[in-house]
Amino acid sequence: MLAGRKWFYKIMAWLSVVVFAIAFIHFVVKPLPIEGFFFDGDWLMFAAGLGESEAAVRAQALNPETEALIDTLGTLSRRSFASGLGALYAYEAQFPPVATAKIAGLVEHFGIDDEQTLRFFKVHESADLEHSAVCRDLLDGLPEEEREEAILAGEAIAAALWNFLSGVEASQRLN
Repeated sequence: MLAGRKWFYKIMAWLSVVVFAIAFIHFVVKPLPIEGFFFDGDWLMFAAGLGESEAAVRAQALNPETEALIDTLGTLSRRSFASGLGALYAYEAQFPPVATAKIAGLVEHFGIDDEQTLRFFKVHESADLEHSAVCRDLLDGLPEEEREEAILAGEAIAAALWNFLSGVEASQRLN
């Protein structure tokens, strides 16, 4: 019975990695033209709270750092279960404090405090605690020889995310 559960959790985690890759590209990088897809509404409500139209959000061009992040995420997610899981954990584990900081910054520096605009970050402030805990449990269950691959994938996605943020910052200086 336990072996059956392990496979179930592995399949669910693998699907989570795929969903994460699609969702990350969708609601963080460039929302896809699919209504109601994952957090589409929450991200678009956030953008609307900043004065952006849905058309403007969907029309954003991807910078090279964003393209590199998407490529890295895709590569890590397809490499192996351990690699995809390590990448997913590295992202999920850091998002709750990032979401908390974003909420505080939006409130303090921009006076944005309405629930609709902050919903995207409020959802991830709590949901990703659970997501990262599940990932951590799955990582702890990996065979020793797969753990190093998961760690390297986590480091790779962290570097790609850092580069992505540098690209966002650089594009804002240009605008």
